[in-house]
Amino acid sequence: MRVWAVNLSLATLDIVKLGFTQSLDNMIYKEARSDGLEVGGLETMDEQIKALTGGSESDNLRFLEQALDIGEEYDAENRSPLREMLEAYLSGEMEQLVAKLEESNSRDPELNKRIMKSLLDDRNVRMADRMTEKLTAHPDKSYFFAVGAMHYPGEMGVLKLMRAKGYRITRINPPPATTSADLTAQVTALEQRIEQLTETLDQTATAKAALEARVRKLEVQVRALEKRLR
Repeated sequence: MRVWAVNLSLATLDIVKLGFTQSLDNMIYKEARSDGLEVGGLETMDEQIKALTGGSESDNLRFLEQALDIGEEYDAENRSPLREMLEAYLSGEMEQLVAKLEESNSRDPELNKRIMKSLLDDRNVRMADRMTEKLTAHPDKSYFFAVGAMHYPGEMGVLKLMRAKGYRITRINPPPATTSADLTAQVTALEQRIEQLTETLDQTATAKAALEARVRKLEVQVRALEKRLR
């Protein structure tokens, strides 16, 4: 397996750990198709693969080692990079997304600068250009463009690039942020509820067993009475 493919596989592990069975873009694609909407992509498959394979073999290996180190540290601290990114996105604060990106980039700034140019910056420019082309060519149409969260923030992010082209960007109905503390509290509450239900089931099973024993005892007494009446 190529190094870039291993890197891509690592990125999906956290998705699986959180219980997701498909990517968000695939889900949106299926929903649009089921609603009979026109669908398309801002990139071709070849362009995406080129972005993944654009770095040198040595850079890709160093990037893989860095990803493995980060993964081990997160696991040791019982943290989820995907969950933290999701919380940052839901907060509506792009600075939080930038902070998450800078946190991982700070380990080897020069390496990550080269990698991110191919993975994010160059692709952001291409995506912004193609969104503009579609909007300009068909001003009578409404479009729904979906890109990964890390493509939004930063000086070379899609939001800033689209603003530079004269578009007004407005966040629509930002949902309330769900913090790790909130999630932990929810999990604890669910665990307590499960424990209560389990205890109730145990009590029910005990009561059922006692009732069955009593029924068997009564059946023996009934058979004894029937025998005496014969």
